[in-house]
Amino acid sequence: MVAGLGDILGGMNAAAPNDIVAQQHQQFVNLMTLLDYDEEAMPRPYLAEGWEVSDDDREITFHIRQDVFWHDGEQTDAHDVAFTYRLLTDPALGYANPGYWERYERGEGGLEVVDDFTIKIRLRPHSDFLDVWRAVAILPEHLLGEVSPEAMAEHPYGSQCPVGNGPFVFVSHTTQDRWVFEANHAFPKDLGGRPFLDRYVYRIIPDQTMLQTELLIQNVDAYVSVLPDQAQRIIDDPGVDLVAFQGLTYVFIAHDLALVEHVSDRVAVMYLGRIVEVAETADLYRNPQHPYTCALLSAVPRMDPDVRGNEERIVLQGDVPSPMHPPAGCAFHTRYPHLDKDESCVRSQPSLETKGIRHFAACPKV
Repeated sequence: MVAGLGDILGGMNAAAPNDIVAQQHQQFVNLMTLLDYDEEAMPRPYLAEGWEVSDDDREITFHIRQDVFWHDGEQTDAHDVAFTYRLLTDPALGYANPGYWERYERGEGGLEVVDDFTIKIRLRPHSDFLDVWRAVAILPEHLLGEVSPEAMAEHPYGSQCPVGNGPFVFVSHTTQDRWVFEANHAFPKDLGGRPFLDRYVYRIIPDQTMLQTELLIQNVDAYVSVLPDQAQRIIDDPGVDLVAFQGLTYVFIAHDLALVEHVSDRVAVMYLGRIVEVAETADLYRNPQHPYTCALLSAVPRMDPDVRGNEERIVLQGDVPSPMHPPAGCAFHTRYPHLDKDESCVRSQPSLETKGIRHFAACPKV
């Protein structure tokens, strides 16, 4: 039994306004997303057994598992994915996170159901384009397909009769008291099979002092986000463990790439206010792609003279253009140091393109 301060906003309805508690229950309890992340924060298959990205990074093809069923017995397929995509990108819905779809092509032209278990979705190239499919749970078309977008947020599906396809089956919901789920015996073995827990209960206890008391007398098994002044009492109780984990993200802005290397997990390089490259830190420093990133890294001082002797310093020519009046096309083209520059650099502004795993750069010349 897990306890929280408030009810699950939006319930199991991924199309309704929700919060982090609702998203976690949709993603990990009752519903499924197309993919999730492993321990290294790398995308891995979940409802989708795999995917391919086109050479121009403008189309993703998802292959849906054929052994996942909604809890009412209907098979989950590509039509459910298409329904969810059309619904969440429909302006009439007023989706709470419209930024998810900013670089995706909306409407019927944005997707193609190839067959019952294959779907293609079109987008403009950008970094972390897979992350939305880790965050958005797929909804059942056979139950919600006839519901208008305007009526979706208040539909009883979310809190009274949710039918999911995830590891736990909905049993009951008592408003401002509890949600009850039971293990899904039909959950695919390749994804872990039937959960170890027979029953999962989420209790709503709106007072944190009462939450602590319920934990200490073992009426609940877990209490998330303990208050600082409660921690010591929990530590002192031999029947309870206090588990600490990192849950913060810092955005560190600097001009010193030598320092950034040692404090960041992921780095974005900007030129004239636009991101020109983004990658995991180790990958970016080992294998920079954009010529501006290469020039910046070549200027980082090295304490080892042998290392410096093996590196070529890249000196960019010309002045930095005004960010108020950037050059047409690629803003970096006036200082591009290589001979393969052509008219395309002046005509069009390049988008971020995939250069490796979670590594993107805005330069078609590399």
